[in-house]
Amino acid sequence: MNWLTQTVGLVPRGDYKKAQADFAQFAKAAKYRKLAIFRFNDAGESDDELQHRIWGIIAGVKRGDLVLHQYPTWNSKRYEEMFFQETSFKGATMGAYIQQIPALANPATAENFPLELLFRYHFIVAHTEKMRKKLRELGYDKPIFVSDFADYVHDFPVQDKKFLRQVIYYGNIGKKTKFLNWSNTTTLKVLGPNHSDVASSDSVKFTANPSLEVLPTYLNGGFGFLERDSRKTDDYAVLSFHDKLSLFLSSGLPVVVYDDFAYADFIVAHKLGFAISNINEIDAKMSQIDETAYADYLKNTAYFGELMRSGYFTSRLLQQLDGLEFFDQLDDGRMQLGF
Repeated sequence: MNWLTQTVGLVPRGDYKKAQADFAQFAKAAKYRKLAIFRFNDAGESDDELQHRIWGIIAGVKRGDLVLHQYPTWNSKRYEEMFFQETSFKGATMGAYIQQIPALANPATAENFPLELLFRYHFIVAHTEKMRKKLRELGYDKPIFVSDFADYVHDFPVQDKKFLRQVIYYGNIGKKTKFLNWSNTTTLKVLGPNHSDVASSDSVKFTANPSLEVLPTYLNGGFGFLERDSRKTDDYAVLSFHDKLSLFLSSGLPVVVYDDFAYADFIVAHKLGFAISNINEIDAKMSQIDETAYADYLKNTAYFGELMRSGYFTSRLLQQLDGLEFFDQLDDGRMQLGF
């Protein structure tokens, strides 16, 4: 039997919570059963109490089962250690599906989420080929699969897109001076808190501050802008999924990415958007795009978005893991998606 963990409750950020929930929803279609892990402060619990809590979660797991753990749970280091220990003691094969690597994304969290927690797993599912290579460099010598993209659940119909000379940013630009002092003539449409009182450019438009669930209904045209996340190191940004990549592409919206991001070459090669080295290049890039070229982007993102909304990448990944016979045929642990 195959199992998948999902952290529920007070997950640190809405996009982290949605990523876990979406993966779990698509995995359910592949007959994975859910192990719900509540996020809580275990400081007041003894080891014995925490052990019994975990026993309750994994009661149905049997020897020979596969447990795919969405890492991390955002609980304590002690919780992560004990969850792996108790589940592996039952004879299950333990795989880590990486949602985040806190030790690489933000070194300040390395003490709570050291790499040794992740490296105990029998195999790892990494975001990208660059992340796989980085994990190898750091000493992980067990199988690593690459998921390449994350699927995305939509609650509303995909909106038609217009040819607009705009890039859309979702988030808070309150402390991002390069946005507040936007130097491009291309419109920057901000979906987030309104900071028009401190924005110096007329090209910055604050239109709404929608929730993550309804956000796709506000993506009416132009390009989604994948900016570097200030909460993560630049090195991690080039290894991982961008939080909003699946949001934009699954909505049929082409994207603007930095040319050193892990998926930049794929985006450009498959005409899902364009790449820049800095934001001052956006005007020049946009000037080369007319309605015909934009229609071509939309055709490609419509197809790619349908794959994401249907759970294609999750299905392909779980097929690779199904049955575990694949461990005997691994070359270097890299999953091939057939593109």
